[in-house]
This record gives sequence, C-alpha cells and structure tokens, in this order.
Amino acid sequence: MKIAIIGTGQVGISLAKGWAKAGHEIYLGLKKLNTQKLQTVLNLNERIVVRLIPDAVIESNIIVMAMPPESVKEISELVGEIRDKVVIDTINSIMNYPEPYYSTAEAIKAWTGCERIIKCFNTTGVENLSNPLYDNSKIDTFMAGDNEDDKMIVKQLAYDLGFEECYDCGGFDKIPLLESMALFWMNLAFMQGYGPDIGLKVLQRGFPR
Repeated sequence: MKIAIIGTGQVGISLAKGWAKAGHEIYLGLKKLNTQKLQTVLNLNERIVVRLIPDAVIESNIIVMAMPPESVKEISELVGEIRDKVVIDTINSIMNYPEPYYSTAEAIKAWTGCERIIKCFNTTGVENLSNPLYDNSKIDTFMAGDNEDDKMIVKQLAYDLGFEECYDCGGFDKIPLLESMALFWMNLAFMQGYGPDIGLKVLQRGFPR
C-alpha cells in the first residue's frame, strides 16, 4: 500500500518504520523540506521517502493523521482533495482541541469533507506501536468508523505492525470510546506509575476467532 503519514513525531515515525518494514511505500509529509526533521527521516528506511504534504497525499491512497490536535485545521487545508482516500486518525485531543470540535475526527471530516475516516492506533503508546509483542503474546488494538471496507484495510495495517487483533468498536459515533480508552491507558501508564510498557488485550471464552 501507499501510505502518506502527516506528522513526524514519535507516533508518525513509529508507524512509518513499522509499515515500511512490512513492505509498504511510505510518504512522510512535511510542511517544508528544508528542516532538521528532513535529515532525521531520510535514514529510516529505503521505503520511506519525504514529500511536501500535498505531494505525499497525491502519491498515496491512505492518509494517516498523526499531528498535534491544534494543527488539524492547518493540515486539513494543506492536504487538498482527500474525499476518495482512507484517512486514519491517530490523534488524541486531551489538553488541546481543534476548536470548535472536541474530536479530531469530527474536525477532519468537517474541514476536508472526507467520509472515510477510521480512528485507530490511538489507544496505546509509541512503545507498543513499535513492538506489540509481550513475551509470547501480542497485544490488541481498536478502531471505529463507518466504512467496512476501509476497516478491513486498517485491520491489515494493524496486523502488519504486529498486533494480534484490531477490534471493531463500531461506527463513527463510537470514536469517543477510543479516545476514552486512550485516557485509560495513559492514566495507568503515567499517572498510576505502571509505565509505557503495558498493553491492552481482549480475552474471549468459547468464541472462535
């Protein structure tokens, strides 16, 4: 798959490295190419290339939003036409919101007109995005959105990162549940002192996968 990742923080870089390792073509979208960030990302993987944001979007059929929530409006204006592309929203609005919206997914939908938004990869930390394996067990991840075909694409991308399962939590209206799950994970990891090397796992009794 051809994937544009907008946002070169820890989440964006972790996803880029994982998917490039799995064989996907990754286009990291930057606002400017003459930045210190450029030199950092050039050496990650030969399947990862750097483009200006509009060019990264044109090259790709999947767009991953991984920027801070306060940057969503600016990025939504830069990406251009994305209504025919799958958009994966990985952002959590905790302290900052893309006003007047409380959810980044709602903001992206309103500002781009894209209906194919899937929330995923927001319920855990970058350590788990880079390595979901715990001893002999893999942790799970979760998604929500309205398009069933797009969810199957996101599920495969979760498998490619090494997650055991990517559970479908429902439609677009269930996205706030995933943001609450992110707060739950962050509370355990940082406020309660368990650290970032903890993961979420669903166990099912007598229900074949």
